[in-house]
Amino acid sequence: MPHVPGGPRNATVALDVGVLRACDFSKQVLADPSFVVIGFEPNYAMVQRQIFVHDRVLLLPVAVSSREGFQTLHVSNHPGCASLSAPAGNYTGKEFTMMGGLMHLSKDCVIAAKDVAVPTISLESVLRRIPPVKKILVKIDAQGYDFEVIKSAGAQLRRVEAAVLETQDAPIGLRLYQSQVPRATIIEFMRRSGFRTHSCQGLSRVARYLGEADCAFCRKAACSLRDWMHDSDVDAIHVTPP
Repeated sequence: MPHVPGGPRNATVALDVGVLRACDFSKQVLADPSFVVIGFEPNYAMVQRQIFVHDRVLLLPVAVSSREGFQTLHVSNHPGCASLSAPAGNYTGKEFTMMGGLMHLSKDCVIAAKDVAVPTISLESVLRRIPPVKKILVKIDAQGYDFEVIKSAGAQLRRVEAAVLETQDAPIGLRLYQSQVPRATIIEFMRRSGFRTHSCQGLSRVARYLGEADCAFCRKAACSLRDWMHDSDVDAIHVTPP
């Protein structure tokens, strides 16, 4: 645990699963000397290209899964689509061109270009190693594998105050990954785990078409996410009555 004023019990720890090029908590790290990030990014090419480096950001080149040891990471031509879940292989939806024409959904994200063995660790193992702290937050963007990641917390999930997961709710022909589960399945699991559900939002036209949305969950009746989510995201999130 990096040094924070007042010791570990004063720390807010964010577990950022799926960092890609930079952790999602850079603003919080810079603004709050007690904010610590533990990030996970199994695509080592992305670990080497990080654009935000800080002594309170620990980035681990591992994937998160209930199956500890090694698993296959399916890496597509676009690094943001790498996943422990195999591609669905039956995408029949619209073609989307993104990044100024440099990326095509069907060939750069749907099809795995190579498979790589990567080390894995469960959230339960990670949480067991974190000493008593003020608050633990979790963000998961695991490309169709989010449900498996949050389940890997096991009984240690009780220590998490709030979480944001990328969810999918698309018919078979629009699914990108084999491990995708209906959004309702994740919402019900979080409810049974003691979380209240906030509204879910698709952040782009492609995400909305594919039925993807970031869903926020919190244990408190009145939970402000403004201290750890992007401002552009927070404005669209409203507490849903339990």
